[in-house]
Order: sequence, then structure tokens, then C-alpha cells
Amino acid sequence: VKWAKENYHHDLGNPYSLRLASGDSNGVIIVWDVSAGVAKAEFSEGTKPIQDLEWLTYQDASHDLLVALHPPYSLVLWNADTGTKLWKKSYTEPLLSFSFDPFNSKNVAFLGSDCIVFIDDFSVTKTPSSNGKKFFISSPSSSATNLKTDGSTSSIEKKAASKNLAERMSKILVGEGTSKKSTKEDSDQVMLNDCIQLLYHQSCRHHLVLVYTREILILDLEINQTVGIIPIERAGSPFVQVVSFRQRDVLLCLHENGSVSARIRRKTNAITTPASEGHGAFDDSPPPISMDVTYDLRCQSDGMRVTRHSRVSSMACCPVSEKSVGLVVTDSRIVFWDMMLLSGGIDSEPGPASDKKLKFPVVSDVPPPKISLSDMIGQLPVVNPDHPSVLKGRAAALKFVITGLLNGVVSPVTCLRMCPPLTTKNWSVYEPLIAVGSSTGVVQIINISSGLIVKEYSVHTGTVRGIEWCSLKSFLSYSYPSAGTSGLVKNDLMYVDLSTGKVKPVRANRDQESPIEILRVSCLK
Repeated sequence: VKWAKENYHHDLGNPYSLRLASGDSNGVIIVWDVSAGVAKAEFSEGTKPIQDLEWLTYQDASHDLLVALHPPYSLVLWNADTGTKLWKKSYTEPLLSFSFDPFNSKNVAFLGSDCIVFIDDFSVTKTPSSNGKKFFISSPSSSATNLKTDGSTSSIEKKAASKNLAERMSKILVGEGTSKKSTKEDSDQVMLNDCIQLLYHQSCRHHLVLVYTREILILDLEINQTVGIIPIERAGSPFVQVVSFRQRDVLLCLHENGSVSARIRRKTNAITTPASEGHGAFDDSPPPISMDVTYDLRCQSDGMRVTRHSRVSSMACCPVSEKSVGLVVTDSRIVFWDMMLLSGGIDSEPGPASDKKLKFPVVSDVPPPKISLSDMIGQLPVVNPDHPSVLKGRAAALKFVITGLLNGVVSPVTCLRMCPPLTTKNWSVYEPLIAVGSSTGVVQIINISSGLIVKEYSVHTGTVRGIEWCSLKSFLSYSYPSAGTSGLVKNDLMYVDLSTGKVKPVRANRDQESPIEILRVSCLK
């Protein structure tokens, strides 16, 4: 699913509508009016599942253009308002996903089964003429040695580290016509079918991000080189998805265990002092600082309990603040995390007293709110391994805090029961609530007026067989396992108070008996 761009220019003739495009496994694309809950358009190209969708937000000619990747290799431009196909381009390689360059809308990168395809002639007015340039990636595996050396490292180790650094950074994007020279180069070839995601960097020009389960590659498309490798930690959970931000050079990573980690670009100081004799361009020793792109792990959320029926599928970030994250779980839950600034993190170094006179006068000493990612990270000093705050263990100035949990209706539903009706005596406190029981023993209380899940209780260990309301704020539910040859079961009857959330067993310590078929509560006290 992909959200459409917000159109702030609207009037009575062209009202504003919140739109969402979804592609299903049957190849059907549906454009939804979210506020009304109706489908505005429905169209398809074949019956195979949609590989990828993207709204064209980098142009102002029309806000209704939608690009879809249909398997195996067809790129189609649709008018999402009318369902009209504007043009279709078929390539020669099977394609899995694509990404637009945020700095140049003519550039598009496609992830193939064993290669990357680049095109530079994308246009909304005509079909791309070329089939693109096909590239392969030559890079060592993630098991490469760490290149960070101490001051006590011997000259032999420094030369080895320099050789490893040059060997790693010389791995480039190899064109289609490049021949393999030896079997060693074949062993160094990265299998692109292991790549799970391809995306353009949102804050750095000409940078492409390739996501694998155990590492992340940063490619510079101007020099066709791998400028950075982010390996997973030794005991870390594999990557699932990566999001690049616009406001700051930050990569947000989703892991298989349901945790979210934020990795911030390390800014190293440039070498401004002149090189002494024996150093500089004619010296083979590695520089005192790392010249490649490095990201530091600054914060990571807690993991979730992952089961066979409950695992994280994807995540989405707030495009305005870039600090709020929503995780989609396969059991219809959505978990919301918010990135916050720790009060005991890195503090900006105080400047001289004369700087206070140059500042704009303020009417209060209250600091401005941290409402976006740029407000939190842009105010911090440069963080590098030599920073005193790192030595004190105070470099992790960010943290993830869970701010919300949105549950879906349990499945499968085994029973439903509406609360008592509205009367003249309870009209001031009445809420249209319905109790929903499931096969897992969970009972959900849903407000049918707003469509929100008000309460959720794990009442029983087996299937909920029936529910009966006692009042507007309490109900009875019963459960029993499947009957055996004797036809006798152990009934489980529970009383739930919505005001306090207390669950109390009724008729406890009962022996085997016939299953409860029907339950009614007397209206008399």
C-alpha cells in the first residue's frame, strides 16, 4: 500500500481527499478514498501479484499518476483517478522492486534477480526508450575484518589493514560486458538474489542503499564504488527493512525480532594540517581517520515476542517529523514507537560569554520543543570515537519509547454479543459496545459507533463459546474444550468488570459436566 501526496490546494470544486493505493496478489490495484471508506478506481494488468507501487510526487503536472511494477518485468504508468493506462514499458530482466532518485526524477533504479538496472530517461509524457544499464555488484562478504586499528598496532598490521581497506573500497559496480578474470572474482561476487531491499538515499546525492539480511551496502553511483558497509552486530537480529530520512543522514532499520534501530552517519574531521615528510600522497600507511561512510548505532528499541503467527512484516515512518514509527505485525497489530532525546545525553559545549549578545532575544528560558528529527540531531555536536562524551559512555542520546498499540479484530470470531439497549435511564452513560469472542480465548470490546477497540481481555485458554452482558460495564463469558467420548467437559465461566478490568471465576472447582449450551442473566436483582 502507498499513500498519495497531500494536495493542499483544494476548493469546493476540487475537494481534498485522502487517497491510498493498494495492490493485491491477483494483480488488482485499488485506489481508496480513506475518509469515505470507498474505492474510487480499480484496474489491473494481468493476474500476477503487484511487485511495487509508487506515487509520482516529484512533479506537479498531475497528482493522480501512479507507477506500478507488474511481474515479471513490466513498468506501467497509470492515471489513478480514471484507471487509464498511460504507457507501458517491458524490460528484458525480471524485476522485483524499484526506487526513484529524490534529487532527479528521471533516474530510476530497479532491483533484478541477479543485477541492478538503471534508467535515466523516465518521463510522464513518453515511454522510456532504452532498456537501461545493467550492473552487477562485486564486493566481499560481510565476514571481512574490522578495519579500526589502535595506536599500538604494528606496521605489518597497518599495511594489512590498508590493503584490506583498498581491497574493499575498490569493489565497484561491474557493467554487463565485464568479463570475469578468475575464480576468486567469482567468489567475491555478491549474489543479488539475497538482497531484500533497494532504495535511494534520501539525504545524499548519488547514493544507493542495498539491504541484505546481515549487512547494508552504501554505493556511490558517481564513482561506482562501495563507500560504506554496515554489518549486523555479532548477536544482532537480521535486517528486514531500512528507511532513509530526508532531514538528517539517518538510517532506520527494522529487525526480525521486531526491534527498531537508528544509525546516524559519523562525521569525521577533515585533515587540514600539512603532511610532514614521509607522509601524504607517497605514504602507503592508512590515514588516522576512516575515509569511508560509517554509521553509528545510537539507539535500539526492545524486541517483540515473535511466534509463528506473530511476526513483524514492515514499518512506516511519519514523513513530517521523521521520528515516529509504526510497525505492522502479522496478527493485525500496529505498534507505534517514538524517537526521543535523552535528558542526560550529549550536551552542547557552552560558548563564550560574548556569544550571548549576538543571539536573538528570547522571551522565555523554555527550550523549543523537539518535534522533528532535525530538532533532536541537528543540535548535538559532532560525535566521533575521540569525543569525550563517548569516553564517558554518554553518546547514546536517543531512545525509542512505545507510544501506542492498535489492535485489529481477532480472527477467527466465535461469538458476538451486543450490550444492553439504550433507555431513558442510561442515556447519559450509554456506549454502543459489542463483545467479540475468539478461538484463542480473547474477548474484545468494540465501540461500533467509532469502530475502535476499547478493551481487550485474555479471559480463557480455549475457544470462547458464548458471552452474556450483565450490565453496561460487565459481562459473563464461558468456554470449554471439545467433548470426549463421554460427552462431559469442564466448563470455564468468567465474570469481567470493564470498569476495573478484574476477571473473576464463577462456579470454580467444578467436576466434569455437560457443556453449557445457553447462558442468560436475570434482569431482576
